Amino acid sequence: MTDLSTETEGPLADSSGTSRSSIGGTAERATNAGPTAVLAGAVALYVVAAWWLIERGLSTWLSSNPDVNFYLVQPAIWTGLAAISWFGWVRLSDRPPFSRALTGIAALVGGFNVALLVLGGAVFGFGDSMVAGRLVNYPRNALFVATSVIGLEMARAFCFHAWRPYNERAAFFGTAGLLALAMTPYGQFSGLLDTSALVSILGGFIAPTLMLSVLLTWLADHGGPAPAIAFVAVLAAFEWFSQVQPELEWPALFVIGTAGPIISAKLIRDIYLYTEEGAARWADPDHRHEQTYERHPLAWTIAVTAAVLSVIGVASLLGFRPAAVTGISMEPTFEQGDLAILKRQVDPNSLSVGDVIEFNDRFDRPVVHRIISIERVDGTLMFTTQGDNNARPDAIITADQITARVVLLVPEMGHPALWFRSN
Repeated sequence: MTDLSTETEGPLADSSGTSRSSIGGTAERATNAGPTAVLAGAVALYVVAAWWLIERGLSTWLSSNPDVNFYLVQPAIWTGLAAISWFGWVRLSDRPPFSRALTGIAALVGGFNVALLVLGGAVFGFGDSMVAGRLVNYPRNALFVATSVIGLEMARAFCFHAWRPYNERAAFFGTAGLLALAMTPYGQFSGLLDTSALVSILGGFIAPTLMLSVLLTWLADHGGPAPAIAFVAVLAAFEWFSQVQPELEWPALFVIGTAGPIISAKLIRDIYLYTEEGAARWADPDHRHEQTYERHPLAWTIAVTAAVLSVIGVASLLGFRPAAVTGISMEPTFEQGDLAILKRQVDPNSLSVGDVIEFNDRFDRPVVHRIISIERVDGTLMFTTQGDNNARPDAIITADQITARVVLLVPEMGHPALWFRSN
């Protein structure tokens, strides 16, 4: 089987010091493969039945009680899957030992994938998430996310390692396909019947889901369920707990969703190689003693980039967002291609003459101009704005038209966003 990192790996040592090959090698086969393989088959049937029940049955039977469905019945289903899979997992004699280092690295690189999504949002825009403004949902969402992630990733690790002695390649892609199904809502499959939506569904959801499932199966092969759980938990936390989500069209989802897992596999392997544990498990005598950055500058470059993008993501969660400057109405203060950083949810009473704000004009178009006067008429604040390069002021606006205030200008940094939009 081809390693996602496309590099040849050395032997993988288990906790007892015996050799166990990585993907592509020949592993010692467990003597109890038969019973565990049968149990893995039962787990696979459980996964399929759970997917059908959740996607087709519960949505109808519990349509009047969605909270019972999402926060009681479904967590119970996933907990049962995790328990059965764990029962089989601990009975496997040929399984990778738990690695705290590999699990931590997987979580770190999961953050890199979140950063890619945030970068996409910085380019194409953000929208509200499913939990926007509803903090009371957080504890219940945590229960739902934790049980589903642990249940599916325990099933992934157990099924692959139970089936692996018979045909490693078939076990790998069969497990990845099975869990990709479990991660795909029924509506995505039914949408494939609509020819107008076929390409967007395949490119924007099916392909990224398959690639993510392949990466998670690769992690489960090398480190068991823990690294896969750590990686996907970071993505799930961003989806379920962030107050904003990037609004991406399917081409952007396709690029991020397919390139992200490939880069992630490379990153995880490269970073793990520089730990003492990784050097011992994935032996590479010719390079083991070389300096990390000298050997793989790309890994560290991407890691630094991920850190920068994570800062952007945190800023977005705190109410800041970037916007590329277009037009000439604010020249010479703002040039086309500059990047403006805007603060959302501005208190109108805090604004003063000279502030640059974003507001929606009478055609509901976003405009960034400077405040030149403020009046209070019958208790209502009225703002007059004007572009620095315009000869006349704009029509008077009210506070409810104001969407943000410009807090920082970064020259020339908006050109990539303008290029993406034009292409």
